[in-house]
Amino acid sequence: MRGRLQEVLSAKVPGRDFSYFTKQRGMFSFTGLSPEQVERLQKEFAVYMVSNGRMCVAGLNEQNIDYVANAFAEVLK
Repeated sequence: MRGRLQEVLSAKVPGRDFSYFTKQRGMFSFTGLSPEQVERLQKEFAVYMVSNGRMCVAGLNEQNIDYVANAFAEVLK
């Protein structure tokens, strides 16, 4: 799931390094999103995480990974 997230974000937000997703390990990952971006994810896309940008990677699966990655890309633009 980390690899797919990195792949979609790299394609949708060129010029930015998302390799940190595959370098981190464990059930959680820091996304680098600001509290404002996290709030936008929650309000516009119903994607929830801690306001400091920490997300539960274990919540990603084949059914939601593209939706979540595309939502991240929208708030990063």
